[in-house]
Amino acid sequence: MFTLIQSRNQVARKIKIKGHKDMSSISYREMSWRDNAACSTVDTNVFFSTPKSPTVHQALSICKSCPVRKECFYEAVLYGYDGIWGGSTLEQRFVLISYSLDGSLANFDRQKSDTLFSYVDKIGITKNAALADLLTYKYKLSE
Repeated sequence: MFTLIQSRNQVARKIKIKGHKDMSSISYREMSWRDNAACSTVDTNVFFSTPKSPTVHQALSICKSCPVRKECFYEAVLYGYDGIWGGSTLEQRFVLISYSLDGSLANFDRQKSDTLFSYVDKIGITKNAALADLLTYKYKLSE
């Protein structure tokens, strides 16, 4: 079992994510899900904007209907990708990892990814909004 946030005091603590896999180690087999991605024919610039950019909602809406959204999210967390992946912003992923896995991907697996993924549409897209939502609604992540 892993828990999310103990108190607002954790907000002030800067947590560095540890354990991202090296992007050069990814194999084509691991990336094969991309062939079925809803974004495969969309300009990638849409997915690499700040959470306050007008294009961020366009990117997130494309992700909503994507059949491989969970696989995309998992890869983004595992490799520490920037931008929008799996319908989540970098900021959302940072908050979820920082406060549910204590900033470490040491034991990260598909099951934990699916648990984190289940919160993506429930929290804000900026770091502060995501954290506020997690604290306000007292979401508890558990395996």
